[in-house]
Amino acid sequence: MTDVAGGLITLEYALTGLKLMPVQPLVGGSLSARDQDIADYIIAATPVIESLVGPVLPVTKTILQDGGKLAVLLPGAIANAAAVTAVRVNGGSWSNYVVNPDSGVVYAGPTWAGIRFPMGIRNVAVDLTMGYSTVPQTLQLAARELVRYWVQIGLNAPRAGALGMQPDAAAAPLDPYAIPRRVRQLCSEFLGGGFA
Repeated sequence: MTDVAGGLITLEYALTGLKLMPVQPLVGGSLSARDQDIADYIIAATPVIESLVGPVLPVTKTILQDGGKLAVLLPGAIANAAAVTAVRVNGGSWSNYVVNPDSGVVYAGPTWAGIRFPMGIRNVAVDLTMGYSTVPQTLQLAARELVRYWVQIGLNAPRAGALGMQPDAAAAPLDPYAIPRRVRQLCSEFLGGGFA
């Protein structure tokens, strides 16, 4: 399998969706021009899918919030956050925190204790590990469908334009961020929700 760095799917999985066979690697192990072109589409599809569902590839993010409250609410699109890994206040570690995974709320301490984060502006830093250790199969299929769609538009663009056709009524045929309805449907089950 040929993993594409920064991509949600392998080259072979994308080629299967296009009904193509991999071209033998060139001397030195580099991809053929066609396969490199497909790999570029795979890399381009990743941020588009992530714009719909949030981070898919593992990443650590720090969310800054104001203190002086019993709890801080983590912003939306964190349904795939794997864990709150640390909370820091004014640069120092804060160990009393309690996380409500269903609502995305980080409490300064046990909810019955009434503990508050110290006052400050953007002084509460919450570190989250987001994304998936293994990309869910449905999101892999969404990425493959998006790559297939873009490649087919690229191959058929002159003919489609000459006929006055638009493959997706919501987007121009050559719009690089055109997202077909099927891709949106595949991503829909990953929208919203809480985190662990």
